[in-house]
Amino acid sequence: MLFTTSRNWKPRWRYRAHGYLWRMHFSGAGRIIIEERNPDAKKASFSCLEESTGKPVWQDLSFDEPWWIGIEDVTRRYIFFHRYRKPDMPRHMGITACAVETGRILWERPDCVFDFANEDEIVISRDDFERPSFLVLDAATGEVTATLEPESPKRKAGINRRDRFAGFVYPDTYASPEQLQAGHRDLLQRVVPLETLVGNVDVLSYRNNLFVAWHEVTKSGVQTSRVEKTKMRSTAGDGDEDGSWSICQRMAGIDADGRVVLDLVLLEETSAPAPDSFFVKDGQLLVLQGRTTLLSFDTER
Repeated sequence: MLFTTSRNWKPRWRYRAHGYLWRMHFSGAGRIIIEERNPDAKKASFSCLEESTGKPVWQDLSFDEPWWIGIEDVTRRYIFFHRYRKPDMPRHMGITACAVETGRILWERPDCVFDFANEDEIVISRDDFERPSFLVLDAATGEVTATLEPESPKRKAGINRRDRFAGFVYPDTYASPEQLQAGHRDLLQRVVPLETLVGNVDVLSYRNNLFVAWHEVTKSGVQTSRVEKTKMRSTAGDGDEDGSWSICQRMAGIDADGRVVLDLVLLEETSAPAPDSFFVKDGQLLVLQGRTTLLSFDTER
């Protein structure tokens, strides 16, 4: 079972995806747009969660193209999806606009490419002969309201206007425990023997709490701290003589008094280290577990 109850902290909420939890987009108005994918079935679907509670606002939005579709951008009121020119070509083509609150399709333009969006308008490009042209559209209707030159000040300002990372705090990544400051390294050593570590260590200090995620080598599900550290780091991905090495990912939270208040298994077994497993958004600790579950913890407790 991937979810392990924390030693002290309990999740504020959790959301379990139907497939892999592929990406998350925050609207800036209390909504999280979830992108879920099932690689075996080649199907993608999208859901909208209430950021404070994790409750679905709507779920399982899908399109006539089941796989080759993704999200370009999310604003407070709109979601802009893209298709691809061809399945084997990564260039985006086409725009579908949906309402954040309902998931309802508002308009589509299959012949253009997304450039940037503000709250009330979207700028798109279109190939006209050998020079691209840029059109300003009403975000609610998709109707053209103006044209822009490629080097226009409005276009340059629009591309850089929105602060996509406001309210986010991300962990720092260290290539080895030796790079951590001494206090953090000592705390990490309290929750895991350093000789079992493999790969990077992610560390986030927030509101007098220390959050740490790491990978460690296991053998047949049993921690193997007796093996030399050098062997761990050089052979963890390849297996030992009987091919039984594996890696798990774990996470711990330590409060200002040095107590372990969070103890989670994020991945029971993985063939390669998994980055970007947790971050803080507006005081909420969000943790990706098992590639399918999103957990929220309140850091103000």
